[in-house]
Amino acid sequence: MDVRTMGLTPETPERLLVESGAVWLNYGTPQETKLGATRGGNVFEPGITVREIEVDGAPGPVKGLRRVERIAPVLRTNLVEFGHENLKRALPGMYSELVDEDAQAATYDIDLTGSDADTFKLKDSKLGTSTWELNGESTAAEIKQALDALYGPGVVASVELRNAVATELVITFEMSAGQPGLKVDSDDDDGASIVGDEEFNAGEAYHKLTQGEVTLDHYVENVALVGTVTGRGTPVVIILYNVLGSGELSLNFTPRDEVVSEVVFQGHYDVNQLDLVPFEIRWPVG
Repeated sequence: MDVRTMGLTPETPERLLVESGAVWLNYGTPQETKLGATRGGNVFEPGITVREIEVDGAPGPVKGLRRVERIAPVLRTNLVEFGHENLKRALPGMYSELVDEDAQAATYDIDLTGSDADTFKLKDSKLGTSTWELNGESTAAEIKQALDALYGPGVVASVELRNAVATELVITFEMSAGQPGLKVDSDDDDGASIVGDEEFNAGEAYHKLTQGEVTLDHYVENVALVGTVTGRGTPVVIILYNVLGSGELSLNFTPRDEVVSEVVFQGHYDVNQLDLVPFEIRWPVG
């Protein structure tokens, strides 16, 4: 058999991209979180437009006379898991407002002043995971960042330090979070006190989404598609930077089925770093 007539090589089984992959928001940062479940896979398009420079006398395209004119990468995902945060991500310029003043969100009053532990973590008994280590010098912003990494952005509404120390704090969750299982994880749990609000009441509360102008706050730092390469121990990662939803959303409600909609995310150049292409592909070594 003439191997020159075949594309198959001994390395082929180690270079196949398989499965649908998973979409992550703010990949590789403390705010990293999954977008949600999909059905029908995901599609990456680099969006590269190349222009041919035409010159008199040339009978056709000439080597060296092509220029990259535009790069507009997009990631198309078929989303089956929704929520007000994902709707905001899909539709540029959307703002959400919690409606119903009678509704009461879940709050936790934490007092660690009786603990001898130098550091502590906050964990969720329902999730089975914890934050990274915190201490008495941690700021409210640092604790909020740790909780955002634990629960995902948009779940914890605020962190308030009493007496300006991290050992006395009040954590308030967004209404949609329900009643989390927040606990203290330290070497001296007996000296820690945490009281959850037992009067959580969602009432008739809802998130009202309204259209407004697109601001920088609507952009996500990055969106990544993490996929599987056969024969490799690490995944292939495709990352789009400075990402905004395109607004392409279609919610088709049908009997005995779930809503699936294509959501398109587009990467953008940063005005302060126009030399950096707004996407990269990380191919594993080994």
